[in-house]
Amino acid sequence: MCQYARTRFSEEILTDVLHTHPLVIVGESVCKNFYYVPVEEFLSKRKTSDLDRLLKNLLDREQADVLLQERTDFLNETQHLTKTGGWEFNLETETMLWTDEVYRIHGVTKAFDPNHIEKNVSFYAPKDQKIIDEAFHRAATIGEPYDLQLQFITAEGEMRWVETIGRPVMQNGKVVKVGGYIMDITARKQIEQTLLEKTKIFETFFENAETQFVLLDHKFNFVRVNKTYAKACKREVSEFAGHNHFELYPSDAKSIFEEVVKTKRSFQTKARPFVFPDEPDRVTYWDWTLTPILNNEHEVELLVFALNDVTEVIQTTEKIKKMMNVRGKFLDIISHQLRTPLTSILWSLEMLLKGDAGKVEATQKRFLETTYQASRKINDRLNDLLIAMDIEEGRVLLETEEISLDSLVTSCVIEEKNNAALKGIALTTHIPEACLTVEGDAHKLRSIITKIIDNALMYNKTGGYVEISLAQVDHFALFKVVDSGIGIPSHEQSRVFERFFRGSNAFTMETDAFGLSLSIAKYFIEQHHGMIGFTSQEGKGSEFWFKIPLKHKT
Repeated sequence: MCQYARTRFSEEILTDVLHTHPLVIVGESVCKNFYYVPVEEFLSKRKTSDLDRLLKNLLDREQADVLLQERTDFLNETQHLTKTGGWEFNLETETMLWTDEVYRIHGVTKAFDPNHIEKNVSFYAPKDQKIIDEAFHRAATIGEPYDLQLQFITAEGEMRWVETIGRPVMQNGKVVKVGGYIMDITARKQIEQTLLEKTKIFETFFENAETQFVLLDHKFNFVRVNKTYAKACKREVSEFAGHNHFELYPSDAKSIFEEVVKTKRSFQTKARPFVFPDEPDRVTYWDWTLTPILNNEHEVELLVFALNDVTEVIQTTEKIKKMMNVRGKFLDIISHQLRTPLTSILWSLEMLLKGDAGKVEATQKRFLETTYQASRKINDRLNDLLIAMDIEEGRVLLETEEISLDSLVTSCVIEEKNNAALKGIALTTHIPEACLTVEGDAHKLRSIITKIIDNALMYNKTGGYVEISLAQVDHFALFKVVDSGIGIPSHEQSRVFERFFRGSNAFTMETDAFGLSLSIAKYFIEQHHGMIGFTSQEGKGSEFWFKIPLKHKT
């Protein structure tokens, strides 16, 4: 019996075969879009070997068509996910071919005719039209490739950024085609702008901070120092270039530096003595931190050496009091040096965003909002530092009142919706209609709720989710936040509520957090006679919760 006799083939293929092989007869067994060829008729018209050969060709063709479609679908999906489209212009026929993603990037349908080069150029921002026109002309005439990042205006008028690449195809020394790719890089450009703004803030802080900062390479050579460090060492900033730290300042701390490079873990010490080589009779005391910065290969590339001279404190008061005074003084300095200019920055940005200084274009507003959010974060971190200091020194008092916790949670969620939308995170709530009344400090409870939601958004990913719920459990109000974020490594979970603790995987997500929010939240919840906890799995997300007693009904 012919081994392919029971195989089903598409109508299109069998029709084609019937034209070329008239002895293959279609029988009466027919279903939608497919024919069943009876074994008896096949065997009566052809030799089995002929039928095998014929039907094997049919099967190979059908499989090839399926494979081609699968690869086409995969290519289209890849282009969509990477926002990259391909194009090719044939100089001989003067025809342009676009893939589906190119149409999408331009904001047009396939009814658009891409064969007009002038019309295609008009999609670029006016200042960039000459650049792309000349680049394409050189590619088509002298075979010069190009790779450009330009501003682009879609058919809907939306300003975007694209990277456009053109590569000439030569035959017998002549350009016959120009092909390439166009990629939507708007998101990347926005990130670059945000990083630029953060870099400016860092530069300002680095150069003007009272803390002494040093950047070293992995062999402890000086890369950069700030003015405060140079002054403490009685040198000019330029004098450190080309020198090794332990060449200028030999000490037994070298083994600590080597251990940090080896383990890739930070080291912090308090009141460590040091004798300057040019002042052998004077012992100084230093608080310092050494933090490694890793490269893409997870190797130490730089070391951040942050120092504070605590010599005077150690010499005048008891060790513990002096250490607390140094920390308090340091935070006060930060407060005076950063809060005033930060307040001015935030006020100015708010005025600009409201249009008080004139009309703000959409692109400008987007950048202003990014800068405003970054400044707000710095201000929030500074407030966390000051709250942590108040907690340490016992200056925190609760202003107790009756609070509708469901209304408070709803208010906090409304404030966070914009942040969630900007990050592309789905924010859902499950809040009961019944009023859940508690006795507590409304300001501090709002701070706790906001911090927990902020963390769920901050350490999440685009396309993720955050679920917020409030319910009555026995005589308690239970608040929960579930997210699809990065989670917390299991070996670090016991330290989550420690001050200044941040998970090792958190540094890749948000580098400007101090790790104080959860320790503050825990303190405030316990002051409300409540409990706080969490469950988490690295890479899959976390669930943070707290519960506080409901007010007794009278």
